Amino acid sequence: MASPWTIDDLARAPEPELGKEVQFCPILGLPIVAGLRVRALPGYHLMSLDAGKEAMARGYYTAYGEKFDCQNLEYLHPEDKVFICAEDNKAFLNEMSMRYHRYMRHELTERKAERKRLRDRAEERKVRSAAHQAAIVAGAAAAASRRPQKAAPAAVPTAAAADAATDDPYKAVDDPYAAAATSEDPYEVHASAAEVADAATGQARAATTS
Repeated sequence: MASPWTIDDLARAPEPELGKEVQFCPILGLPIVAGLRVRALPGYHLMSLDAGKEAMARGYYTAYGEKFDCQNLEYLHPEDKVFICAEDNKAFLNEMSMRYHRYMRHELTERKAERKRLRDRAEERKVRSAAHQAAIVAGAAAAASRRPQKAAPAAVPTAAAADAATDDPYKAVDDPYAAAATSEDPYEVHASAAEVADAATGQARAATTS
């Protein structure tokens, strides 16, 4: 047997069943009677029958700060439950449809946008890092170009270099086969020892006969 209600129970309003909450018309701002509810298409917004008829006559309606087309009206049964998406105020006839719409339309889109934002930030950091490295390399090159260079030692001129400067291709330099200079005539013919002895004998004979 159920326990009797207390004064607190009577003072506290009972919580409505999920999907049976009192909805307000976004156009007229008045509570919507359960038997006079319509859903505008393709906007999927819940509104009163009077507001729906007016939207059909105009071809559009203004709600939640935006303008929506109205091509048709879907009449709801008084016992139909209605679940409203908190992000875009679209009305659905079961909770699963509303949750699926919320995930596909909002949560998944937000996740994709977040991943794109992270990729863009990573690419931006990569570009800035490359630019920073290029600036470091350019600074090092500029510092090296400003540093004074050591002078190369002067080359000692050689005889071959001096001859090369005269453009004489036939001039011999440091010829190991060159003969040393002497006072003798290289073309003078020297008598042999036998010839000297023979000449001495002839002179002796000439002196005897005389």
